[in-house]
Amino acid sequence: MNLRIISHKELLVVGLLTIVYLFTGFTPNPLAWPDQINHRIALTETIKPQDPQIKVLNYEFEYYFTNKFIVLSSYPSDPDELEIYAVSRFISQRITYGEDITNYLSWDYRPSISEVLNRGSDDCDGLAIVACSLLILRGYDSYVVIGKWHAWVEVELDNERVMTILDAGLESISPWHTRFNTEELEFREITLLDSILHNFLLILFLEKSIVSIYIFFNRNQDLRDAYAILISLCLSPLPILIAFSLFQP
Repeated sequence: MNLRIISHKELLVVGLLTIVYLFTGFTPNPLAWPDQINHRIALTETIKPQDPQIKVLNYEFEYYFTNKFIVLSSYPSDPDELEIYAVSRFISQRITYGEDITNYLSWDYRPSISEVLNRGSDDCDGLAIVACSLLILRGYDSYVVIGKWHAWVEVELDNERVMTILDAGLESISPWHTRFNTEELEFREITLLDSILHNFLLILFLEKSIVSIYIFFNRNQDLRDAYAILISLCLSPLPILIAFSLFQP
């Protein structure tokens, strides 16, 4: 078999795995798949400013903003911008940043607000939906923005001003493809397709690597076992946990 050639069977397997990834994030628990699919399709429903836990969080923020938030000269002078900045600081302190693989044993988990607040830890998309929900509750026109590598929050102010929070400096290198709040949903088709293609190529690289190793050791043209290994790796958290631990500082 010439490994330089990508067969129709390989494209089919990789394509199906890419679809599974896009809708489930390779979450290994099938019981979580319905919620994962729903959180990816019904994006506007993931932001819940009237959620009871967000209302409780708003009371916590009021106390924080009044009694604990110290205004420095480097902070915004505009009252609205200052409050938005305070929300960003509050959320970052209230919710510890943690990768999906350590929190949920998933490659890309899309949490609910209750999951984020109950766990007290999540990655960028979890922080973004909580911060956006809180800001909308406080009367700000806010949006969750999802890019190729990161998610953050944008707030539209008067005079066409837009304030960005929780972007971690990655906005410039992670062009966004999806932007939404409770009422609006916007896509950038080219950037979205680029992100999908990127995921497809990563899975294709994994597939070619497994097939190459399998044929080298087995000299076997029947690749059903190799594909079984590929699917198991994609749905198992163990390999990515090992890889994640190796890159920790």
